[in-house]
Amino acid sequence: MNKGRDRGVIDPRTNAFMPYWDILMVVLVAFTATVTPYETAFVEEPNVIRDGPNAMWILNRVVDACFMLDILLTCNTMYELQGLQHGSWVGRRSLIVARYLRSPW
Repeated sequence: MNKGRDRGVIDPRTNAFMPYWDILMVVLVAFTATVTPYETAFVEEPNVIRDGPNAMWILNRVVDACFMLDILLTCNTMYELQGLQHGSWVGRRSLIVARYLRSPW
């Protein structure tokens, strides 16, 4: 049973793209968890205005863009209710966003 579904909301049960996106997010989190501490401790911040961006700066901006896109996808992906209503899926964008904003993440 669905609790209504707004247009454009992604159903993770039927969307073939989402498992690949989740794998990409795990890889990017691992990249960030390993590379960022190294950069912070040992790599001098490039002066992008004076010298132009280097490859690592560009890669970090691509990773940032992927994380921002993940927020948008998360705010447009249905979720399953737990507890007594287990098995019901929420597809109303306002409820999805409200749940995301209340989450500890």
